[in-house]
Formats: sequence, C-alpha cells, structure tokens
Amino acid sequence: MILATVVLLLVGCDTTLTGYDYAITAVYRAPKSGLVMEVETSGHVPAGADTTDTGQGEVRIRSVAGTARPIVLTFQEDPEMTYRIGLGSTQVGNWGFREREKTIISNLARAGYPTPDAAEIAELVGAINGALGGPKSVKLKGQSTAVEVLSTRIE
Repeated sequence: MILATVVLLLVGCDTTLTGYDYAITAVYRAPKSGLVMEVETSGHVPAGADTTDTGQGEVRIRSVAGTARPIVLTFQEDPEMTYRIGLGSTQVGNWGFREREKTIISNLARAGYPTPDAAEIAELVGAINGALGGPKSVKLKGQSTAVEVLSTRIE
C-alpha cells in the first residue's frame, strides 16, 4: 500500500507524463533595422513533445532612435494574431507560415520604420516562433548572426 502511494506520487510529479508549462521573456536588437523587439510568451509543452504549437504571447517592437511608432503583436491562436501600431486600434493579422515576414514588414512600414534588413526580419520571425514554441526552440545568445540577443529568461 505504501509503495503504491509513493509510486503514484512520483508519477504525478513526472513532467514526461504530463508535459510542462513555460514562460519566456526575451529581448532582441536588430541593429541595421534600428529596432528592439521584446517577446513574452507562455504555454504548455505536451508530454513527449519538444515544442508546442499552442503558445501565446505578446511582442513589442520599438524604434531604437524613437523615430517610429511602437508596434504590439498579440498571439493567441495560430495562425491568427492581432496587432496595434502606436495608440491606434487593434487589427487582426495573419501569422500563417507564408505570411509571417510580410506581416512584420508591412507593420514596420505602417509604423514609420525604414525598410528593414531582410536577414534581420527572418531572424526576428524565427525568434517569435521559437519563443511561442517553448524553451527548446527559443533563440539564445550565440544562435543568431543578424540579430543580437540581448537577454532571455525561461521559467
């Protein structure tokens, strides 16, 4: 009886059977594009999986020089996301696989940013997707060539 109770307690604590929750905060700088991107995500990685496709989060983009309006992207369900430029109203956007870079570039243009560097945009999109996917896919220092990873915190 005692052995069965101990086994049940240990099994109940094993994240390999239940998966795990996560929260990620990361900050990236795209020097050629003149912007800083802050990413905050959370979600649940299912048992046996390395990543999730149900992560949620918020991305804040701001101009390093302060010459363009800030952008806020909110991710709740893939492929839909919402965005807000400056103090404007919230709009619905598409984060489908083929639309991601176009979505970022068009929002940057509407907010008054200069034409961004293509390599930086590709890495920023990868950083967003990685953070939404969980701890095993978040972009860390040393894993980027075009974008500077300023900080990452995984809980």
